[in-house]
Amino acid sequence: MEKFNGVTEPAELEFYSIENGKTGKNIHLMGYTYDSECDNGQGTWRLLEPCFVIVPIAEFIEGVKSSEGYTDNLISEAKQYIEDMDEQGVVECINEYFNGKPADYRLHYSEITIDTPCGNYVS
Repeated sequence: MEKFNGVTEPAELEFYSIENGKTGKNIHLMGYTYDSECDNGQGTWRLLEPCFVIVPIAEFIEGVKSSEGYTDNLISEAKQYIEDMDEQGVVECINEYFNGKPADYRLHYSEITIDTPCGNYVS
């Protein structure tokens, strides 16, 4: 797990939190940035945010191990919102995504364990 200090250039990143729930830790998939390479007048960058994709951490870890497209499938089943952005907008979004601050750490989904601390992450 490496400390995340934000970005100075646009980047394709996935935002998630590890949170304590009623029955234990959960993964909350919050969204991701991507370059669509198509400018609709607002820039080529997009922020996609799914609604309420929250999974128990043990189930998530097993899902990531067993299926390469696990997170994509979870997100595709949820209602989604997409925002168009230019390069400056996506840099600001990444650096301020979590209540005006960047994520705490960069950690790929495959590196998450039951002991991963609660916090805000990018993958």
